[in-house]
Amino acid sequence: MIRKRNVGAALLLVAFVCQVAGAADAEISLDAEDPNLDFVYFHHPTDGTPNPDGSVPRDAGGVTVTMDVLGGDPDLSAVVSGRNIYPPAANTWRYRDFSKEQPTDTVYAAMSAFGTMPSLSCEISGLTDGAYKVYGVINVYETEEYPNWITAIMDLDDGSALAYPEDHYNLANSIANDNYYLAPLGFTTPPIRCRMAKSTVGMGDSDYYGLAYVREPLMAYGPTPANRAVDVLADGDLGWKTGDDPNDLGQPDPAITLHVLYLDPNSAWVASAEPDDPAAIVITDGGTGTTTYDPGSLVKDTMHYWRVDEAYGSVENPTIFKKGMVWSFRTEKEFPVIITQPQDQAVKEGGAAVFTVEATDPLSGTLDYEWRDPADQLVGGNSPTLTISPVAVADEGAYYCKVTNASGTVDSAAANLTAGRLVGRWLVATTGSDPNDLLQDVSGEDNHGVFYGGGLSSEAGPEAGSLALDFDGTDDYIEVADDAVLNYRDAVTVACWAKDNWHLNQWNFLAQKGIYHGTWELRRYNGYYVFRTNGNSWEDYLAGSQWATGDWVYVTCVYDGTNDYMYHDGRLVASRSDTGAMKDTTGEPLIIGTRQTAESSFDSYFFGSLSDLRLYNYGLNAAEVGELYYNATGEEFCYQSPMYDFNGDCYTDLEDLAMFAATWLDCGWIPDCLP
Repeated sequence: MIRKRNVGAALLLVAFVCQVAGAADAEISLDAEDPNLDFVYFHHPTDGTPNPDGSVPRDAGGVTVTMDVLGGDPDLSAVVSGRNIYPPAANTWRYRDFSKEQPTDTVYAAMSAFGTMPSLSCEISGLTDGAYKVYGVINVYETEEYPNWITAIMDLDDGSALAYPEDHYNLANSIANDNYYLAPLGFTTPPIRCRMAKSTVGMGDSDYYGLAYVREPLMAYGPTPANRAVDVLADGDLGWKTGDDPNDLGQPDPAITLHVLYLDPNSAWVASAEPDDPAAIVITDGGTGTTTYDPGSLVKDTMHYWRVDEAYGSVENPTIFKKGMVWSFRTEKEFPVIITQPQDQAVKEGGAAVFTVEATDPLSGTLDYEWRDPADQLVGGNSPTLTISPVAVADEGAYYCKVTNASGTVDSAAANLTAGRLVGRWLVATTGSDPNDLLQDVSGEDNHGVFYGGGLSSEAGPEAGSLALDFDGTDDYIEVADDAVLNYRDAVTVACWAKDNWHLNQWNFLAQKGIYHGTWELRRYNGYYVFRTNGNSWEDYLAGSQWATGDWVYVTCVYDGTNDYMYHDGRLVASRSDTGAMKDTTGEPLIIGTRQTAESSFDSYFFGSLSDLRLYNYGLNAAEVGELYYNATGEEFCYQSPMYDFNGDCYTDLEDLAMFAATWLDCGWIPDCLP
């Protein structure tokens, strides 16, 4: 319950009924000659070029407009300190006349919005302290080809949204003057922040978007703590400045005799509450310029919203109310604050998984840590680090940590542990066995495949005594129903023996998880084996080196959560940076020999042979990939040259040391080492 001082809210009920008309009389209008109406336009580029009419930007009186594309595109970022005023140019630009002199806190920042422009953020700083009413603005140079064709959305940082539908003539509460359209966004105090999104624009480079802001002398402003402040003392005072004198901006209105304060964690109540509400707080300090109020001890680590209305007259007979804007602040932390959350781990079976949480104590005390396993049972000791070793399939699941201080406990985010292992293996059979054995999953997960096409056809595989499945390039494929072990999204390794019977300039899919742009794809194109992850577009892929038609190659593709790698016959041939969880294709099958583009639609059939297709739920390292190839062929090879292997024999030994020593103290410095 919020405390009250000089409570007289009940006496305000009758008087409040009359306040709407009084407030309307005092509101500043959007008249074109209003000297307090200031416009900010978004217009790209912002390279200091003159205004469209050739006029030169004038001094902005210290006001700065900072604009950026949401997402931080540096090519469209700008800071503009200047006033771009557009006087009318006959039969050229259909602008309202804002060439009149403005107060020193006026700024016009021009940014052209042509074609389809990305979303922008804007901040107007350097304005005189006070209350401002902000309007969304659109200027459209309409043509016969594109009449009224536009969609735009604009909102304040914490205000209401403004949307311009295609038929923006019918925008409710808008004000049209020539080809300008305005609608209120809300009230705020400097700096003014907004976001603007625009699409389906067809008017060329003659449409402009931006803000109009009006210095509003009829409400409280200058909140303490500042709007949107964080870590505010729970026992501190609230403060604000009395609304301006309408006849003397910048000076408190001496006619104000009381304030009504609304304070609560419920933002909807604060925004809509009336002076007669029992929880309203009436303060009769009057128009002294600055008013403070002690709300008592507020709840910590909580977002609080507050609003201050002001009135003339006495508590018993107020004559007019000036509704204030809604401010917010978050009180200081009380419980532990988690700085770094534990991260998902994909660790090979038998390895060690390490989870770490980093937290601070606002009370400067000692933190206690309690880790919980997937069954929500206590695991590990009182430590910010949890180690699971050796990792087994039974350890898989979500782990989290309870962090406790003297005030209470907070839970960390859950982090998943995956036991890295072979989760699928198909196309494994020996010469003379039933070709249907090629459809069996021999990994132990029992995700067996179903063959579709003209009939099973097999041939001798690349490994001694092995069998390979032939795909006719027309309608042969294998479908493996979805299973949880096939849907790991943080990492994957796909490996198989492949022989392509042709490589015309088109895609041929060896395997794919999911429909269309799935979790991952392995395909063949123009002599290259190609690997793609993360649901990227079809042209975003990792390609190995060209491989001749009719020749077997052991292809291994790895995504380890940070990079993509491709190996041919155990040797690295290509890599690239790639991050993020792969596409979720839960419920969608694993397809071998083609691509599924829709529920019952397939294309890009593979024409060739495949053998021993393996799927791992983690990213194999180079040594593990090399071991796969060695186990299949018995061929010894150098999978990775060690550092300082100067003679290229895949060892760092005395011969390399001798080569290094032979050039010891050689010098190439001029002039000291000239012969």
